[in-house]
Amino acid sequence: PEFRFIFNSPIQSLLKIQRIFNLIKNLHSQSNSEKQLSFLLYVGLEATVSYLNFDDRFKGFEEGGCIQFLLGKKEIGLAFLLKNEKGLWVNRVGQFQGNPNVKLIFKDVQLGIDACAGKLDDKVALSTGDFIAKGRIPLLDFVGYASRVAFSEISILK
Repeated sequence: PEFRFIFNSPIQSLLKIQRIFNLIKNLHSQSNSEKQLSFLLYVGLEATVSYLNFDDRFKGFEEGGCIQFLLGKKEIGLAFLLKNEKGLWVNRVGQFQGNPNVKLIFKDVQLGIDACAGKLDDKVALSTGDFIAKGRIPLLDFVGYASRVAFSEISILK
């Protein structure tokens, strides 16, 4: 880090440091809320997007599409990943306006939080109905692999 920024703007620097600590606190929160699930999912998907876009292991996959992450029987839109017109993956909050190529539905909030924290085996969760996957499963497998790589290499939830 460069200390000149701290000395040039100490109040702004302290506010940024406080925001980082708040993010870390939220990541480790024991809250069992939809808001906490959305936050954890967003952070995890943002890390995954970075790997999909910039890691050489994932550059050869030309296929695009949209993966929608949903909650419960009502299929509440939490977030979605999509490959944009520039060929880059992006992460967005909420419901995709259109028909996604893949839907991944978490049975409930706690299962979603456990999944984001790496506490669940996705294959077991799919077989027990804790997750429901619909659509182009190879696309979901590819993004899931990138997510596992990102989680194993940079996760602060470990």
